[in-house]
Amino acid sequence: MTGQAVRTEIKFDVPANGTAQWSGDWSVVRCLEASSAFQLQIDDGIPLTMERGLGHRFESARFSRVTVIAPDAQSVQGTLICGDGAIEDSRVSISAESGLTVNVARLFGAPLKVAAGTVPSGRGNTTPIFTALDTKIEWVVIQNRGATDIGVSSAAGAISGAIILSPGERLELRTAGPLHVTNMSASYAGRYAVIYGERAGA
Repeated sequence: MTGQAVRTEIKFDVPANGTAQWSGDWSVVRCLEASSAFQLQIDDGIPLTMERGLGHRFESARFSRVTVIAPDAQSVQGTLICGDGAIEDSRVSISAESGLTVNVARLFGAPLKVAAGTVPSGRGNTTPIFTALDTKIEWVVIQNRGATDIGVSSAAGAISGAIILSPGERLELRTAGPLHVTNMSASYAGRYAVIYGERAGA
């Protein structure tokens, strides 16, 4: 209905190695609770790693389908909220200085790598994180460390369809493809931190 916010609560219980899918018309999704981390595919996009308290919203595009993908070894139960509006994410922040590489604690059998960067002021300006396919990369976490919205996408300068991160929000991806951070502000530079892990033996 025009002028009325749409809010859909999705409770799921997906068996190990299973998937479950729901359809609607939304611009934002948030995980209210989950028994463990799981993968969420939005339309036909790259599956995103989700857990309690994490959400994603889009600047101008909308999506019509969400698919919960359970981990290989266990079932997952939880609740998603899909609709329109802002996303809050109160999870632990990433801290990094530009150019810093962390070679302590190993995760997934590979050292963590942390860096920080900026996106020049001007809506649509872009800074690349990875410009091409890199099969060594197993997962990536990006956090907005600035005071203005940034967008994350596979294409440089993408506005429509980008995953929007407000200040303090973060996004986790399991991907080896190209990633770019785009400024959504016409007046202010964007800031971000990125942490990623390489596959064991890479």
